[in-house]
Amino acid sequence: MSEEREIRGRHAHSAETEIVEAALDAARAQGVASHGAQPHKTRATIREAWDAEHRGDFSEAITLHQRVIKQRPTSPGEWEPEQEPAPTSYLCLIRIMFHWVGYFKEVVRLCDEATHYLGDIDGREGLSQDYVDVVNLYRRTAVALMEAGGQMTDERRWEELNQCLNGDIAWATALVKGGHRKGALDVNLSDIALYPHPVHELTRRLLAGVMLDAAMAFERSASLAEALALYDGMQAEFGEDDDPITVPKLARCLANKAILLMRQGRREESIDAYGEILRRWGTTNDPAMSRTVAEAAWSKGSLEGGMGRFADERQSYQVCLRIIAFKDRPAKLEAGKGVVNLAIAEGEQGNHTASLQAGMAVIEYMSDMLQDDVLAYTLPAHLAVGRAYVAMGLAPAARRHYEFVMANGSDRRMGNDWTRAREEFGALPPVR
Repeated sequence: MSEEREIRGRHAHSAETEIVEAALDAARAQGVASHGAQPHKTRATIREAWDAEHRGDFSEAITLHQRVIKQRPTSPGEWEPEQEPAPTSYLCLIRIMFHWVGYFKEVVRLCDEATHYLGDIDGREGLSQDYVDVVNLYRRTAVALMEAGGQMTDERRWEELNQCLNGDIAWATALVKGGHRKGALDVNLSDIALYPHPVHELTRRLLAGVMLDAAMAFERSASLAEALALYDGMQAEFGEDDDPITVPKLARCLANKAILLMRQGRREESIDAYGEILRRWGTTNDPAMSRTVAEAAWSKGSLEGGMGRFADERQSYQVCLRIIAFKDRPAKLEAGKGVVNLAIAEGEQGNHTASLQAGMAVIEYMSDMLQDDVLAYTLPAHLAVGRAYVAMGLAPAARRHYEFVMANGSDRRMGNDWTRAREEFGALPPVR
């Protein structure tokens, strides 16, 4: 570690301006570079800066962010708005100075410089005003604290952090709405780097959402390794939280992680991720959680069925059998997938009574929903019930279920099952 980093590390939470100014001067001297640098190179520099922030090496982070700012374009339209990394580095520097150094004079200077820079570049509709609003939030708070002598209690510090973090989230949301997804991801990742282990309850809630948004952004860009790393980090940080605001985000994190693992052929790890959801919240009655729980249950059961583990498959689907009776429509639709699979799997195992019960549960709880939504559920359910009745020697009872299939089914909706269903219906004894 260089002497500069050692100095920075010893004073990471101080307000000794001469030390900070020396670090800034060194950063600016090292950061001088030619204008017109390529966006992908400066983005790599930003990533290095975030790594330094994670390590608590704020001197290195300052140096790298200053380098990005020195490389910013000077002509309007030189880079597209979503390629522009300088606003991110400005905001990262502002936050380091505000939250970890307490150097409010530098915060004000950086805020003014960032606002002036954005005002000089045209064509940033949906970016500039939201960005400036966040920067002004930091500036107003820094000025107020300077006027108060720079004194800040821990509770006040967290209050200000939460207010500014809320501003960051609003800015990232505006970027997404404006089509600037890369810029929004930059904002999310910089928050994650700066606040890796928050202790304040509200900050934890906010950061859980930021991490989830960033991971899903990586998924959309097919950066699956980065997405999986963030899901792992979120699970490690929030895995045992019981806060009602954080828990649904953690459950979504685990479900998304399981899907990624399944795509990579890591089925056992995917089953474990789904299993963690069921372990934590499998008996929930909370509508906000029941949809994710049902999704986890039928997905886990499908994986287990594909691996020939019927006992485990049945146990997973039993969770769906409970949730299908809920009034919450999204939860009911997810649970229906598992209960249909249960009816089919029980029939294939020769457990016709259990198959009949599962199929009838789908028919009972889903038939009153809009037809376009539920035929994918009720058609296989009626077919499973019909087959169960036939196997039990109750062909007359089976007929009305096959008639439903004949009236509503098609090759497009049912594939190979349509041909088989027609053959089975034709083989039923005639009505006397």
